[in-house]
Amino acid sequence: MKNKFLYIQTFGCQMNVHDSEQMAALLAGGGYKLTDNIRQGKSGA
Repeated sequence: MKNKFLYIQTFGCQMNVHDSEQMAALLAGGGYKLTDNIRQGKSGA
């Protein structure tokens, strides 16, 4: 199975950061791995 990567860029207050962390946790359950590389997050490579 191909690796799935997730890139999240968060703007705004600490609640936005919290929401981003919650989304990352939910998607990690679906096999996504968090990355700091926006291109890797877009391409899924």
